[in-house]
Amino acid sequence: VAPQPGGTLTIGSYGEPTGLIPWIETDGASHIVSLQIYEPLFVVDQDSRVVPWLASSYEVSQDGKVYIFHLQQGVKWHDGQPFTAEDVECTFKLIMDPSVGAKISGNLASVETIQVLDQYTLKITLKDVDVFFPSKLADLACILPKHIIEAQGLDYLREHPIGTGPFTFVKWERGQYVELAAFSEYWKGRPYIDRILVKFIPDASVRALMLLTGEIDFIPWGLSYSFLPILEGNPKIHIITLPALNFEELGMSEKNEILQDKRVRQAIYYALDRDIIRNTVFRGYAVACDGPIPTAMTEYYNPDIPKYYRDLQKAVSLLEAAGWVDTDGDGIRDKNGKPLQLSLMVRAGQTERLEVAEIIQSQLKDVGIKIAIEPLEWGAFLAKLWPGDYDLEIVTWGVGPDPSQQALHFSCTGGFNVYHYCNPEVDAILAQATRTLDLNTRRELYYRYQELIAEDAPVVFLYSRPDVKAISAKVHDYELRPQIVTGMTFYKAWLEKP
Repeated sequence: VAPQPGGTLTIGSYGEPTGLIPWIETDGASHIVSLQIYEPLFVVDQDSRVVPWLASSYEVSQDGKVYIFHLQQGVKWHDGQPFTAEDVECTFKLIMDPSVGAKISGNLASVETIQVLDQYTLKITLKDVDVFFPSKLADLACILPKHIIEAQGLDYLREHPIGTGPFTFVKWERGQYVELAAFSEYWKGRPYIDRILVKFIPDASVRALMLLTGEIDFIPWGLSYSFLPILEGNPKIHIITLPALNFEELGMSEKNEILQDKRVRQAIYYALDRDIIRNTVFRGYAVACDGPIPTAMTEYYNPDIPKYYRDLQKAVSLLEAAGWVDTDGDGIRDKNGKPLQLSLMVRAGQTERLEVAEIIQSQLKDVGIKIAIEPLEWGAFLAKLWPGDYDLEIVTWGVGPDPSQQALHFSCTGGFNVYHYCNPEVDAILAQATRTLDLNTRRELYYRYQELIAEDAPVVFLYSRPDVKAISAKVHDYELRPQIVTGMTFYKAWLEKP
């Protein structure tokens, strides 16, 4: 069938964006919108290869420290201005500026100088070798327009984005939807689809029903597993499963004094039966996960890391060693007159996460830890998550096709380190690994890193979930991109007319 132009693609998103700069607002709900608008120098394709995008090619010096990037020519910003090397330089300097608050600033920590050689050529010199450097410039490191930042300021783009991507920003109706339109001068050709509507539908069951009735065409993330059998049996819906390059965690904020004690964190780990969670809530779809590098990242996953299994005796002895005993016989441990009570925040409207939270609550009660579950809407959840103003949280993190993103999560200053966890030995190993050219030596370093994280238990690794998406059968020719939240791009996609 020949592609048919026209039509509106309606996406059901689990939440409203918090802003539209991909490396400041790094949550999935924001990315579902912003990654249609902005583009990076590199993308990770469906075979997990890092391939040039706004870059057309690049060269690396023999010592691995100097990169020359050649950029695509004839690319336009949505306001018609040309895209040049100055935009890239401006963007990377903003990402590196600590006052800007880019969550991925750690990805450019090895950069020493950025030099514009001409309109379409850029030279970046690194302080040290970084074997993953192109990978760190992929996906989220989207380029922003220098001329707009100079005229309007960076904040302007958070709500009025102007990118080089296939779709332009039309309007943001608060609490309801964001509307995008095809960019007629897109450098890869005008998209067939005229409009994209991203509707905010926090309730997973409602999203699934709307897909069944045809009110929405695509659920990119947060698909309810209980609806999967119904959706799978429907010829009008395609289910796409991407590899589980993520981990879902029970995160513990060390801003809370109780959780600064490693013995308490380990006790929480030993008190949980993660197999029960996987098998009951996720009906066997979720995969066991014991560390920050999921099993799907086969080249670096350490199969021999110490694993936690439910062991109530061990949990109890760790808690007692940390001074937590039940002095008044009420079933809750206490210390210096304070009960061992923690709050667990989850995103509201997500049935599965709530079920997981309830199992955790009941299992921790068995060792005398009292848990209060706190469901929050997405914006309120993130407002507590980023500064670490919570006790416990459940969240999923994508980790990329290689370990290049690990330092963002578990180094002392990592942009995704929402736990206030800090182990200088972990930082040193991660820094050394990115400088190590020999794969075997590098693998050994990441193996050691996984052992340290297991010992420190900054989070409980609950499971990895296969990235399951549901899309209407009328949508054709989308391109899979396993590393981004939508899992696909729509610049070539088209809608079959009824």
